[in-house]
Amino acid sequence: MILNAGALSLPAPSFSKTGARTGDKAGAKAAVFAVFALAMGLGSARAQLAHNCPAVSNTEFKVNTLVARATGIDEPLKMALDMDAQGNVDVYWVERLGHVKKYTASTKAVSTIATLTFATGDYEGGVTGIVLDPGFKTNHYMYIHRSQGKEGAYTMRVARFKFDGTVLDPASEKVILEFPAQFSRMHTGGAMLFDNKGDMWITTGENQAGEEGTSNTNDLRGKVLRIHPIAFGDAQTPVPGVGTTYTVPTGNLFPAGTAKTRPEIYVMGARNPYSLSVDPVRKVVMWGDIGPDGKGLTEEHNITAVPGNFGYPYFAGNNILLQGTAPASKPMNTNPKNTGLQELPPAIPAVHSYQQEAAITGPIYRYDGYSKSTIKMPPHFDGLWFVTDFQTGQIDTISLNADATAIKAEGRVFSSIRLDRPVDFQQGPDGALYVINYAGWFGAASTTAILRIEYTGSCLPVLPTGLAPIERSLVRADGMSVDITGFDGAFTVIVGDLQGRTLGSYHAHGGSSFDLGAIVGHRAGLYTTRLVSAQGTAVRTVLLGAR
Repeated sequence: MILNAGALSLPAPSFSKTGARTGDKAGAKAAVFAVFALAMGLGSARAQLAHNCPAVSNTEFKVNTLVARATGIDEPLKMALDMDAQGNVDVYWVERLGHVKKYTASTKAVSTIATLTFATGDYEGGVTGIVLDPGFKTNHYMYIHRSQGKEGAYTMRVARFKFDGTVLDPASEKVILEFPAQFSRMHTGGAMLFDNKGDMWITTGENQAGEEGTSNTNDLRGKVLRIHPIAFGDAQTPVPGVGTTYTVPTGNLFPAGTAKTRPEIYVMGARNPYSLSVDPVRKVVMWGDIGPDGKGLTEEHNITAVPGNFGYPYFAGNNILLQGTAPASKPMNTNPKNTGLQELPPAIPAVHSYQQEAAITGPIYRYDGYSKSTIKMPPHFDGLWFVTDFQTGQIDTISLNADATAIKAEGRVFSSIRLDRPVDFQQGPDGALYVINYAGWFGAASTTAILRIEYTGSCLPVLPTGLAPIERSLVRADGMSVDITGFDGAFTVIVGDLQGRTLGSYHAHGGSSFDLGAIVGHRAGLYTTRLVSAQGTAVRTVLLGAR
């Protein structure tokens, strides 16, 4: 589908570097936003590079259908993207009724790599999430989020599997996280992503549990979780001294050991956070929270750099009161079935709220001037937050400001594109935008598809200005972690031993931190890091395990 003519309402300025599944359907705010902006250290709200291109128009974009209904796709919910050495982007995705599939870009073939068991008979569950391990190129691990069990013994499970290049081995399953839920209830969440520290972010729906779940500080439902999966060998032996399946990073909402709380919780007070995005530059997490039916401006696109309580079931949207009498500054959960704290953290209003539909977040777009991709979005979009909605299918952009308003709606883009019940919206490693059209309703429709929005114009500046050469980048080791600073472009860090064997690799942009424990087997010693970018290659030797 080619877009019709018509200019997009986006300027072409030069910027300084200062800076669903739905189931059913201002003073305090300013203070929260001020803290939000301060915590993120926000400077310039937009692009990190200057360009002199004119405004883009709808004629410069097209929609490429990678996987159509006729190709073999049924109730797709989440996807994971992986670029090969030739720059082709393969797509892995999960379907609600158990299938895990792969689109191989080089051949345009679709294959079923696994059919997994899941809890049958529940209303909205099934296989709901997928993410690739940060070291997927070398360890071939992927993680799947799905429902398991039956009434009375029903759980939501995140498990790791190994992919051999052709099939996902069911026998390789290692359960990472599992928690009880209620059978035949809606609102599952299920989105998963890794950040550039190797921490895994997971969204969980409130499972229609209300005060027993989303506002229960001792329950994992209705939350955004942050954990760090530990390394397992092929024999699935846990690493001694760090637990059995994951550790919890510091800086979540409740410190480990706090009575009546779960340390995995980063965000609580969510209803159905069905979509998720993590931005490595601003160090923020974004999610779309599908609001309650018939309650006005209660749909939420949320973004935060600090943990907190976003209010549900007592508040939604801009802290619209839904139930209870306690103020937003001191919500109370006095439900007799609550196993957590009664006095909850203050309710944070949504960053962007609107009339009841079904909010889906997309990425904060990051333009990569080093990428040789010819279909990446133009620099006009750099730093803009893309959002959409399951019901309307329209794509909007939001810019993030340093002032107390925190956001500024930039307006609709791709005005001729109408997505059909989008459930997942990501920036690909090639700089294009990838979308899953769910399209149906508990079943596929003719427009069920995986789409790629591509730029066909000529505004693709090659080198961002003001970047330090890769040779001047700094590499600092602390324990099993490595920090890379002093380089603002895109690069790949390849980790190897002193015998020249490659152990793993990560793709990153700008200053980044990496936990290398998993790929080096948590063995202290000397290792090499090879930083590869369009500006060249730099090799460093680091000592891991020393603090």
